[in-house]
Amino acid sequence: NHNQRMKESAIYAMGKNGHPVWIPILLAEVSNEDPAIRYEAAAACGRLGDPSSINSLHKLLTQEDDAEVAVAAIHALGAIGGPAAKHALVSIYDPDDEAVRDEITSTLEILEDEESLLFGGETELLP
Repeated sequence: NHNQRMKESAIYAMGKNGHPVWIPILLAEVSNEDPAIRYEAAAACGRLGDPSSINSLHKLLTQEDDAEVAVAAIHALGAIGGPAAKHALVSIYDPDDEAVRDEITSTLEILEDEESLLFGGETELLP
């Protein structure tokens, strides 16, 4: 559908633009019925890096069945970073969900490495 592709492109452009004015639109679109729209909205939230996206991305992850959308949301939380994003990732960690488990683990390791470089020391986030 042409309109759907245009919407995907617009959401992608909002993320590339980097202006926080797009956050409310992107947060609305992370719950869109179309997985391609949810994917682009989650990825755009990550590119903008606004912590106000964390709750919506976390909610998306608790309800998402599409693995690609879930991975986009995990990467977005990783890009946003900080304690709230880490907590969101840890709270949805499921050792039985292989794809999501591995993505969360690698994203948390990256966040830990970045934090360790900045502050020294290590923290254990997952069992």
